[in-house]
Amino acid sequence: MAVADMFNAALSLVFVVGFFRRARWVVWLGTVTLTVSLYAAIAFTWGAIAAGAPALGFAYLWMNVPFVPVAMLFVVWSHWVLSDKLR
Repeated sequence: MAVADMFNAALSLVFVVGFFRRARWVVWLGTVTLTVSLYAAIAFTWGAIAAGAPALGFAYLWMNVPFVPVAMLFVVWSHWVLSDKLR
């Protein structure tokens, strides 16, 4: 999973560069990187809960809070893509 997260981080940087240069491929790359980021957050939380840790409690707050903007960006990005506001 760490390799997938590292690969996703590199692809996210490529996405940011492409987004500011208005590249044509940013829509699919942004969708892929946001989906992988959201999956990583869900997989981490599920794994912590399955291991018996209180993943939604105070101890894991600093692991879950940074993923809130990812979830919000996923919703906004989906709206932009579906409403064709990126063209």
